[in-house]
Amino acid sequence: MVMKASKKPAGVVLSPRRGTSSLLRLRHAVTDPRTWHEAYWTAIDEAPASECLSLVARVGRGAGEWRIQPVVVRQDRGSRKTQDVEALARFDGWVYLFGSQYGRPGGPLESRRSFLARFREPKGAPTKAVRMEVVRDRFRLHRAINDALALSRLPLARLSEKASRDFIRRTRTLGRRRHKAWADRILPGDLPLNIEGAAFDDQGALVLGLRFPVTASGQPIIVELKELSGAFRSAGWWPVVRAIRVLTGVGSPRAPVGIRDLELSGHDLHVVVGGIDPELVKGAPPPSARSFEHRVGRWTRGAEASKLPTRLVRRFRPGMRVEGLAGDGAGGFAYVAERLPGVDRPAKGRVAVRSLR
Repeated sequence: MVMKASKKPAGVVLSPRRGTSSLLRLRHAVTDPRTWHEAYWTAIDEAPASECLSLVARVGRGAGEWRIQPVVVRQDRGSRKTQDVEALARFDGWVYLFGSQYGRPGGPLESRRSFLARFREPKGAPTKAVRMEVVRDRFRLHRAINDALALSRLPLARLSEKASRDFIRRTRTLGRRRHKAWADRILPGDLPLNIEGAAFDDQGALVLGLRFPVTASGQPIIVELKELSGAFRSAGWWPVVRAIRVLTGVGSPRAPVGIRDLELSGHDLHVVVGGIDPELVKGAPPPSARSFEHRVGRWTRGAEASKLPTRLVRRFRPGMRVEGLAGDGAGGFAYVAERLPGVDRPAKGRVAVRSLR
């Protein structure tokens, strides 16, 4: 099935001084029409959940200017040992944060990156600390998704021997040596998960976008899970995978791509795709070797393992590392990028901006 291209929607690329990994438009963005135009939740890279949350907003009279400001967080439960929020999503009045499940380059996997968090979304910009719940997942998602991938018999890109040793065997060995409860959730033959996109459908099913693993043909993978609220109610919660999808129309064995962010809008699944970490698959090029893309596919809830055709919405300029996207509520999109080639690094609290046409 080939999907026809359509006119590009309006877009703006945002790049704060510190790198951010996701965008989620505020549900109640406009608190004062004279000074507050639009705003997005975002997560600062490589920071604990209690310190990562910020607002990127266009403020001021007239067209205003873009600024970023941290959001004060108070954790009500869960460990503060969290790191690397990679995805934001909303359901039933809650904003959820997802750890990457991954690790630093060269491994091992780190349990502090295996967590879920959430807070009640205020109306407009928060005027006081938001109360955040944190649940240490301790590789439950790793185990559930690896088992589901194995059961699906989907051909997957082969992990390099070095990456298998550094990310899987080393993690398992360290966990056992330190008598960690999660140690036996990491099994020989597993693939490291790198979660970088998340969204909920209208019934609470969770859709996760994987930067890794990818298919043997280099295409990105989407995983759909049953509702997530049980993770915050029961210590014995276990994730249940409903379906696994493969995005088609992008990626190849020589240039594999994974998900960098995603958003569900009605029956449309919008994704940003880009290169994978080259250390994971022998011969994979660095992410900068090909342009990041915004693609869209038709989403059907609860389908069995299947292909999801996509069409190109926008191809970004070479060197523009796009880490997040969000609909702007008016038919266009905002994106957040690690950097903007040719644009000076913004001052603290400010955001570099590039309009797209």
